[in-house]
Formats: sequence, structure tokens, C-alpha cells
Amino acid sequence: MYKNFFDISAYTDEELAVIEKLLVFDKKAYLEKFPDVANTKTDPLIHFLTQGMYEGRFPWSINTQTAQEQQARLLSSQTSLRDILGFDEEFYKKQYPDVTQNHFRHFILNGIRENRLPFNFNDNVDSETLTWNILSRFNIACDNSLDRQLRFEVKNGPALLQALFDEASKKGLVPKTYRNNYWLALAIAFSACGYFGASALCYNYFFNYFLPMPHLNNWREGVYVVGKIHKIVQFAQNRRWFVKKLSAASSISVPDPHFLNRPNTIGEVEIHPLPTPYYCILENVVLIGGSAMIIANSHDLLYDHLDDTTDNTSEIKCHYILHAVNNVCAVKYTYTDLYVPEAFSLMHDHGHNYFHWIIEVLPRYLLARKNGLACNATFLIDEKIGKLQEAVIRLILGNDAIVIKVARNASVKVGKLHWVSDLSINTVRTLQLPKKSDILISPTAVELLKELAADHAMQGIAKYERILITRTNVEFRRLVNRELCREMLIREGFWDFDPGRASFEEQIRVFSNAKIIVSEAGAAQANLVFCRPGTIVVVLVNGYKNSNYFYLAEMAQIAKLKLVFFECFRLDGSHELGVHDDMIVNISDLRNHINNLTNSANSSGKREKRLPKQPTILN
Repeated sequence: MYKNFFDISAYTDEELAVIEKLLVFDKKAYLEKFPDVANTKTDPLIHFLTQGMYEGRFPWSINTQTAQEQQARLLSSQTSLRDILGFDEEFYKKQYPDVTQNHFRHFILNGIRENRLPFNFNDNVDSETLTWNILSRFNIACDNSLDRQLRFEVKNGPALLQALFDEASKKGLVPKTYRNNYWLALAIAFSACGYFGASALCYNYFFNYFLPMPHLNNWREGVYVVGKIHKIVQFAQNRRWFVKKLSAASSISVPDPHFLNRPNTIGEVEIHPLPTPYYCILENVVLIGGSAMIIANSHDLLYDHLDDTTDNTSEIKCHYILHAVNNVCAVKYTYTDLYVPEAFSLMHDHGHNYFHWIIEVLPRYLLARKNGLACNATFLIDEKIGKLQEAVIRLILGNDAIVIKVARNASVKVGKLHWVSDLSINTVRTLQLPKKSDILISPTAVELLKELAADHAMQGIAKYERILITRTNVEFRRLVNRELCREMLIREGFWDFDPGRASFEEQIRVFSNAKIIVSEAGAAQANLVFCRPGTIVVVLVNGYKNSNYFYLAEMAQIAKLKLVFFECFRLDGSHELGVHDDMIVNISDLRNHINNLTNSANSSGKREKRLPKQPTILN
């Protein structure tokens, strides 16, 4: 399991005292039970946190745990392990008749790993009520559920922590650990106070009954680590790891989108700064699959994307983040016995999505390669990456390259991790109006992709000059009358092309040859970077108010394309997110606009001949 759960050097004496009480740790009993520890003269609590918990040593004696005649107060001298766990002898005996004796011992040694319940969940009413009342008093809204991704700004962590302790003591409550929101409220308060070890304990009390330990076998489904969030480059510089600044575009101008069939708002073109990319070598870190989250050590989490200026917690990019409290995070971590001595990371929060991978992730490696860096390393990619992206990697690196797919519920420890920071910016907003600064695409990324595609581009193939991009096998943002639209466009001389069934080289050839493209909004539009300047692009969209059209407009500007949007009729409520609602296109209106566009484009010369649909892809 993860051998770096605690960092003793990060704790004050006050926090160590709290951890001791949370663990119901009996120093005297620990030394009596383990004389080898007594002989070393090491503080028994320190020994347990740094070694004992991984060696299967219990911080208490199971056999001496007896039910209290009076209900103990939280973290008082009377509190027992039985109290902390909330073990109910009669409930357990009735619920599990197969257990014939010493029910508490059975629960500790077997019940936890067998997912048996130690008590009736309905017994949590008093402590739950106490929790919500206190959180409400501190203006923390959470809709009666804390076990989900949430963002908190806690102004007075010590006061919140004291209120939780005082109220529990006043009411004589010992909230049961497993799935009791009181422990998550404590974890939030500890995080706000900078008590990372105590916070991690409380998170694991909620999800794993107790501190994850080999003998309890309560760590395989994931443990929760708590730490301060650091910017990766800054952390690397502070550690004196290798850091090299890379040259790239420093800003991007973002124009307004242009629509064919609705009034256009023409505002000033905004110029926004782009991040400066850096190449780093991070030492002895842990990557979490399917994300940009990196664990440097016990309470140092490296992540560049938590400072989004949005209050919508669902917009947090990394799906492993449970809570973000000020600048502290609780992260679910699943241990896997995977170690790579040296690797280059091609993982990201959106690392499996074709558009984001092509525009945001791949250019990071291309820029490193252009600077002669990390050419022969093992490559780490998201297990959900598509076959097309994997083919791109093979195209670039060759078939002999070592590529490791990291599972979403896995982690990998890397001795030397080659990593490049972002060239572009992607702030996900689906629940509020977009800003021009939300998604900023680096002209350097587009330039690197064009260089990659140069050997496969082509022009002059007449039957591939008018392209209809179809978006098949999707469950959201569907064009309901796609077939009728397709039939009309084929009659107008368009060639029906499904990028999902083509190789990367074929996609480059098609897009680089096209003169006009009609497409539903989707991941395939990453391939617009391969179009030649002057290509007309018509994008069909549902027109939802929160949809971001700025990034396609800026990408078209970089690639010198003539991109316009056509708003379809949105089927309101067809998806839980309006940006993904299905739509219906006005076919005759679309045809008229396309003819106007092509007539205008060919006004200085002979109008191009419309050709029938071709049944096969390029040879």
C-alpha cells in the first residue's frame, strides 16, 4: 500500500496530540505489546505512523475493547475504539448470525474487509443534525451531502473545528465513523487549519471505517490523502529539480464568433496572455491515472488547474479531487504496484478526448521534442485513449516505443518524470456564460501540429473538396434529422466523411484538401488545424447560451480559416446539460446559406462542379 501516508515533520505537537486521540492510541499498551519498539526508545505514536501501521501493528488491543456503560464524549479520555467505530454488538449479532462469538474482534479482523456494517445507519440522526447546524452557522452550504466533489472557502478553520468539538462534547455524542458526515465536516475543518494528517484520518474514517491498514484490508478501493496544492513548475524550482523554459507564443487574440442565421454581436477583439511552457523532470512522484494530479509526497499535491474562477464545483477538472478547501485538497488515491524508472507524461484531465488531446496534450511533447528533450522515454497515457490517438503516438515515436496505459483507478510511481506544462488554457464552463479567456489555444500548438502533418497533407483532389463531417455513435448533442441533412448535402456535391473510421493520416489528407466543410460541433474539429488557409467551415450548433464558440473562432483565426456557425433548433431538456442538448437543423435554410457561401467564394472564377458521394475513403 501507499507507504507515505503521514509526514511527521509536517505536524505540530498540537496536531500529533489530536491524531493520538483520533486513533485512540494507547502508548503504554503499544510498548507493552511490541517490546522491540520500547527497546528503540522511539516515541510509540511516531513509530506507528511511520512504520507500525504498514507492518500490521494495531495501535490498540482489540481484546480490551469493551462497551461503555455511559456514552463517552468525543476524543475524551474515556473514548474507546468501539466508540469511534460506533460498533453495535446487538445489531451486528442480529445482522450477521454466521458470526458466533467475539463480534467486535470479528468485525475488526474480518468484517471491515467483508464490508459488513458495524451499526444501523439510522442511528446517525443526532450527529448528522449537529453537523448541518454547525456548517450552516459558518455559511457552508452543502445540501445535506458531503461525500461528493465540493469546493469550500473556510474563513475561520479553528473556529469551525472548535464548534464541532464543543457541540459534540456538549451533547455527549460520539459520531460513528463510517459514512457519517460529521467526520467529513471535521476533515474540512482540519484542512482549513492545515492539519493534513488529522484531516486524512477523518476522510478515511468516513470512507474506510478507520485508518487504512494492511491487516484491516481497507485500502484497496482507495485511500484519501490530503495536502497543499502546489504549482508544478514552482514546486520543481523550489526542489531544485531540472526546469527549462521553452519558447512559445505569449498571447492570443480572441474574436467574436460569426453566425449565418442569427444576429451577430461584434465586440472588440480581446488579447489574452498564454502560459509560458516549461520542461521539468520531477523526481520520485506518483501520477494518478486519467488526470494531471501528481503526488509529490505525503502532503504535497502538484496540480495546476485548481484556481479556476468559478464557483461551480462540478467544473473541477480532476475527478479524483473530493474536496478543495482553500488551497488544500483531499484526493482519492488507489495504490497499484506499478513503478517506472523514467517516463514522459501524456496524461491530462481531458487526456482521453480527441480534441483536447490533439490541441492541448500532444503539442507539449512535440515542443519538448523540438527542443531535443525526452525523446527516448517511456510514455504514460490514459487507458481510455482512443485507437486514433494511440496510432498518432506510434506514428510519431515508431512501433518500438514503450507506451504504458494507466488505468483510471490506478496510480504509477515514476523515478524521473519528464513533464511539460501547458501551452494552452482550458477552463471548463458548462453552467455559466463563457468568457473569451476560458479556452485559449496556443498558435505554437497549431504550428507544431501543422509541422507534424506536413508530410501527409495534399491538395487538388476534386472529389474531396466538399466535405460533410458526420458525428456518429454519440449519446449527446445529436443532430436528430442527420440523415435528411446528409441527403441534402450529398445532392449538393458533398462527400460524407466519418473521421472516427479513418486513420490519422487519412484525416490529415481529407482536411488539408477540403475547400468547404460542414460539420456538427465535436471532437473531430481538432482536425481543422490541418486545413489550408481560406477553407470555409460551417459548424452546426444548438445555440445554448453557455456554449463556448470563442475557441473555435480563435482556432480558425490562427489557421486562417473562414469559419461560421449555423444555429439549429435546440431540443431543450434532452440532456441534463444544455450545452449537450440535441438539435434539429433547418435543411432548406442551411442549403441556401451554403450556396451563398460557395457562390461568394467562387465569384471571381468558375463555380466548381458538384460531385456525387464517394463510397470509399482515400487509398
